[in-house]
Amino acid sequence: MTNPMPTQIEDARFLVDTGNAALWSEPGTGKTLSTILALKEVASGAVVAPSVATGMWRRELDQHGLQHIAVHSWGKVPGVWDFKPVDALVLDES
Repeated sequence: MTNPMPTQIEDARFLVDTGNAALWSEPGTGKTLSTILALKEVASGAVVAPSVATGMWRRELDQHGLQHIAVHSWGKVPGVWDFKPVDALVLDES
């Protein structure tokens, strides 16, 4: 596992403490790791991302012991009535 930078820890804390938040940092600044650190603080979660990014999310989540976090592509998001309630919902617009 990569050691997080101080800004990634700060961003993760912001996500957890705020509850409803977004990270709009530039590409390459570590938003994925910040998000993963935040997801470690919740009981359940889901990531919705473009199809090209779902494999990356699954690998990263698995690598950090977060196999219980669901990953969906934008094109195959469960219907609103089929989506299980989660503590954290990550929307990746890539």
